[in-house]
Amino acid sequence: MNDAFSKLQLRKTFSYPFEGQGWTGKLALYVAVILTVFFIPILPSIILAGYGRLLMEKVILENGDPALPTWNDLGLLINKGWKVYVASVIYGLPALFFTIAGVGVINLPILISLFSQGFEIGPSSLGVSISHSFLADLSAIGSVSSVDWTGIVILVVMMVGMMLLGLGMMLGMVGGVARPVAVGHLIAKDKLSAAFKFSELWKVFRANWSGFVLTYLIQMGCAMILNIGIQILNFTMIFCCLIPFATLAGSAYISLVSYGLYARAYQQAQVNLNPNRITTVDS
Repeated sequence: MNDAFSKLQLRKTFSYPFEGQGWTGKLALYVAVILTVFFIPILPSIILAGYGRLLMEKVILENGDPALPTWNDLGLLINKGWKVYVASVIYGLPALFFTIAGVGVINLPILISLFSQGFEIGPSSLGVSISHSFLADLSAIGSVSSVDWTGIVILVVMMVGMMLLGLGMMLGMVGGVARPVAVGHLIAKDKLSAAFKFSELWKVFRANWSGFVLTYLIQMGCAMILNIGIQILNFTMIFCCLIPFATLAGSAYISLVSYGLYARAYQQAQVNLNPNRITTVDS
C-alpha cells in the first residue's frame, strides 16, 4: 500500500471528522453550510472550499494530521476559499461542457421531431400524445428497403452524442485525479497560478501517482456506498424520510475525508520529491 495510505493513516483520515474538541458543532456547521448551497449560489461553496483548504494546510504546510478547523473567522474562510473554488471549477469545466453537449446532441433529434411534427392533447394517462415519427425513423433503419437518410442522420447524431458523453466521463475521471494535485500545489505555493503550472503538477503527480489515483478510487467508492445506502432507504416505508438527512450527512463526511486524502497524497508526493523533508507520514 502507498506510504501515505498506511492502515494507520487511513484510519486517522476516516475518523478525524469525529475527533477533536467540539467536533460535533464543527461538523454540524459544515453540514449546515452544505445545505445552504441549494439556496445561495457560489458563496457557500467558497466557504466550504476555504474550510477544506484550512484542513489541508494543517497536513501540507504544518506536517500534522487532518483535523476540523474552527468556524470563528468567516472572512478568512472566504479569503482562503475563493482560489480553491476557482481552480476546482476550471478543472471541472471540460467534463461539464462535453457532458452537456452530449446530452444536448442525443436529445436533438427528439426535439426537432417534436417541434416539426407538433403535439396534440389526448386522453392518454399523461395527458399528452406526441408524434411517433422519430421512433418510426429509427425502426426504418432495421429494414434495408425502407432506410432513408433521415433515419441514418438521426442514428449518427445519437452516436456522436454518446461519444461526447463518454468523453465527458473520461475527462471527469482525469479531472478527479488531477484536482487534488492542483489544489495541493495551490496551497503549497499560495498562488492560484500554481494550480495551472502543468510541468510542476506533472512532477508532483509522478512522485505519488498511485496515491492520487487511490484517493480518487476511495472517494468514488465512498460515494457509491452512500448511493447504495440511499437506494436501500428509498425502498423502505419507514426510513425513506431519512434520505435528505442521510444524503447531507454522507456528502459532508465524504467531502471531509476527501480533503484529508488530498492532503495526504500531496504530502507524500512532496516527501518523495524531497526525501529530507520533515514529515509525520509514518507516525
